Amino acid sequence: HIENPSCFAPLVPSLAQLFFSRLIKRLVSAWLLARPLLHPSMEAEDGKPAAGYRHGPPWVFKGSALYQLHLVKAATARAFVPKELRLVEAFGYTLGGMFLARYHDSPAGQFDELVVIAGIVWNPPTSCAWAARVLVNSAEACRHGRKEVGLPSHVAAFSEDRPKLVRSEINQTTS
Repeated sequence: HIENPSCFAPLVPSLAQLFFSRLIKRLVSAWLLARPLLHPSMEAEDGKPAAGYRHGPPWVFKGSALYQLHLVKAATARAFVPKELRLVEAFGYTLGGMFLARYHDSPAGQFDELVVIAGIVWNPPTSCAWAARVLVNSAEACRHGRKEVGLPSHVAAFSEDRPKLVRSEINQTTS
C-alpha cells in the first residue's frame, strides 16, 4: 500500500478519488517496489514487429477508457519530458493526468493499460500528450510500445476491486 509515491504525487495528486483507486494504487506500488517484469520475448529484438502489428498503422483499438486530466506544474512535468521537446504551458502549468484503458480488441489482443501523462508537448504542426509512465498487462503490447512507438512501457499485473452496492441500502439512504 502506498499513500503518496513521490514520483507520482506531482503528476497525479487525486488518483485515490477515482473509482479505480485501489487498482491504481496496486499498480503503482508494484511498479515502484519491483523491477518491471519483462517477458523473455521482449529481450530478444529480432527486428520483426509483434504479430498483431505486422500490417503497420493505422492500428485499431476497441475498448473503454477513463481519463483524468488536471493542471501540472511545468517545472515538475519538464523532469519527464526530453529537453528537445517544448512543453505547452500557460502561467507555469501544463495539462497532465492519467489514462486507464481496457481494450477488448487490439492488434495485441485483450489488455489493460495505465498511462501517466506528464504534460502536453509541441509536435509541430500540432501538440500531443507526453507519457511519463506506461503500464500494460500484455508482453506483446509492451514490446510494441517500446520498439515501434518509443513509449516507456512496462509489463504489470492488473487486478480489479469493484465496490458492492446493495440496492436496499441505496433506497434507504435516499428515502
